[in-house]
Amino acid sequence: MNFRNSKAARASLVATVSLALVIPSFSQVSQAATDYSGKVKMGSTVLPTVSTNTKTTPVIGKPSGTAPTTLIIKDVTVGKGTSAVNSSTVTANYVLMSWKTGKVVESSWGSSPAPTFPLSGVIAGWQKGIPGMKVGGRRLLVIPPALAYGATGQGPIGPNETLVFVVDLVGVTPPAAPTVLPSVSTDTKVAPVIGKASGGAPTTLISKDITVGTGKSAVSSSTVTAQYVVASFKTGTVYQTSWTAQPFTSPLSNLIPGWQQGIPGMKVGGRRLFIIPPSLAYGAQGAGNIPPNETLIFVVDLLVVK
Repeated sequence: MNFRNSKAARASLVATVSLALVIPSFSQVSQAATDYSGKVKMGSTVLPTVSTNTKTTPVIGKPSGTAPTTLIIKDVTVGKGTSAVNSSTVTANYVLMSWKTGKVVESSWGSSPAPTFPLSGVIAGWQKGIPGMKVGGRRLLVIPPALAYGATGQGPIGPNETLVFVVDLVGVTPPAAPTVLPSVSTDTKVAPVIGKASGGAPTTLISKDITVGTGKSAVSSSTVTAQYVVASFKTGTVYQTSWTAQPFTSPLSNLIPGWQQGIPGMKVGGRRLFIIPPSLAYGAQGAGNIPPNETLIFVVDLLVVK
C-alpha cells in the first residue's frame, strides 16, 4: 500500500513504505498517559483491545460503535528508547485494520527487515500520531478518513474509511544535518582546490556555478571536452582528476546521469560544482576506486562544446 504524497504508482507498503496523502490539519487528538490494552469506551465509540507483547504480531480485537472523527492515540506498551519527532525517519512494524469490518487489511509483520520511512512522507494520521512515541513501544492509532485516504480511498481501503493502526516502533534515525557544500577555488587556469563538505549527503543532484563561462552552452546532445576532479562527499578523498593527465572528450549521452543532467546549460570557460548521489553515479556497485553507494563531489571545467 502506498502512503506517498503523490499520485504516482501505488507500491505495497511492505515493499516501499510511503504512508502518505496530503490531508488537512485537525484540531483534536486523544492521547493516553499510560499503557492501554483493554477495551475503552469513549461515548459511543469502543476502541479495540490490543495485545501487549511487542515480540509478536499484535492481536487486535474488533472495534465497535461510532467511528471517531478525530485522531485517537493510545500507548499499548510505552517504549524506553529514542523518541520520534516530526522530522524523524522511523523503522516500524504495523498492522492495519478496517474500523468498519474489523478485518486486517495489511501487515508488515513477516517482512524483513521492518520498513523504514521518513515521517514527513506519510499520511497525516501518522505524522501527527507517531511523534512522542519511543523505540520499543506499541501504539494504537485510530485515524479518521480526513487524516488518511479521504473520500477517494486507496487500493483495498474504501472511500471514507476509518483506519485502525497498531504500530511497533523499532528504530528512530535522527534527521541529517543540513548539507554544507565545499568551497571551490575560482581560477580556471589551475586545478580546483576543493574544501570539505559536511552535513547530510544530498539524495538529489546539486549543481552550482563557481565561475560562469562566456562561451557556447552545452546541451544534452553535446560532445564535451572538460577537466574534472572527483572526490568523496563523506571523506573529501580525491578519487580521480584529469588535471594530472589531459582533458577528456565524450558525448554527454555516454556519461553517468549526474553529468547528463548537470552539464546542459553550462558554458565553455565555466567551472561548475556537482554533488551527485549514488543513484545518479555508480550506485550500489561502485566503480574502480569509488566505493558502493558513494555520494560524489565533481568540479568540472568546460573547455569545448560540439
